[in-house]
Amino acid sequence: MASEDKPTVVEQDFNDVPLDAEDHGFYEIWRACRRSSKMPFARALGLFRAIRYVHQNFLPGDIVDIGSADVGSVIVIAKTIELFGAAKRRLLLVSGEAESGCAVTDGAANDFDAELSIALADTGYESSLVFRHHRLKDLLISTPVQEIVLLRLDHTDERASSSALENLYPYLVDAGVVIVEQFGSSAGQRKAVDAYLDGLVISGQTRPFLQLSGETGRIGVKPGRKAESGPMHRYDYHAPGLKRAELLGCFPELVARDAGEIDWIYLRREVPHIWRSDARAQREPNTGSISVEEAELLYNNALSFAGERGLEVGCHYGWSTAHLVKAGLVMDVVDPALTDTASAPASV
Repeated sequence: MASEDKPTVVEQDFNDVPLDAEDHGFYEIWRACRRSSKMPFARALGLFRAIRYVHQNFLPGDIVDIGSADVGSVIVIAKTIELFGAAKRRLLLVSGEAESGCAVTDGAANDFDAELSIALADTGYESSLVFRHHRLKDLLISTPVQEIVLLRLDHTDERASSSALENLYPYLVDAGVVIVEQFGSSAGQRKAVDAYLDGLVISGQTRPFLQLSGETGRIGVKPGRKAESGPMHRYDYHAPGLKRAELLGCFPELVARDAGEIDWIYLRREVPHIWRSDARAQREPNTGSISVEEAELLYNNALSFAGERGLEVGCHYGWSTAHLVKAGLVMDVVDPALTDTASAPASV
């Protein structure tokens, strides 16, 4: 009789972490997770709520899980998506990676693969949407990433955490979720996260507010880009001491553009220099050209090689090529766009 009155592990977990009305359905998900995973209750609940938030706000993108030691996160993700009847997303996994040089053993990798297959079969999640890699660089090479809606980092290694943030956070959509599970327990992950987020502030972006999730984790939402208070005054910068090529007048098709309208994650909109694209670029109209300052740096560096042969791979509409030619180089230029006679550059 006494044994029947004793709370189960699941019931004890629910008593420790308060649930709200919107957490309906998590109980069964946690029971499924508990059968094959050591994932802590609070961590699973935080991931459940993050998936629910993504669904409620109709946010697009892949779910990326870096550094998981077991399949608990996959079970929570798959079953939460099933619970809410949401469209299934690509799930990109990098498990057990150690960037510091400690390679994952074949035995551990095989064990995880076997557990993953069982978990996917149990959840009914389409295996064609799950991409599993042993190393981050393998994911980046073989699985093109365009939009990420949830980025979860479960590494203790500083280099691995830093590499994941540098390569993946720029693809996290505005209002997307970032979870760093070892922030409070791993000095390495905390150092990497703080350094990366400090860099966002330095570059003019907003640092996400990270809230406590479980005993050691942090969870946050990526802020949108800062709105400019008014049109930024932009200008062409000429570095002192450099010779000027003065070729801008030869390229009337180079038009100044509003950098705020360009959705390219690596464009430094906070730099007040004029950003231009070539009006002849009909297929890719938002392809930018190097700035006047960059073109003059190229020209001045090339001056010391006057009379030599040069090779340029990718000339776009000849803006950079013209500066190399004016510096005195004899150029060979390779660009597939040159086969398009209707729009091939004639400026050079």
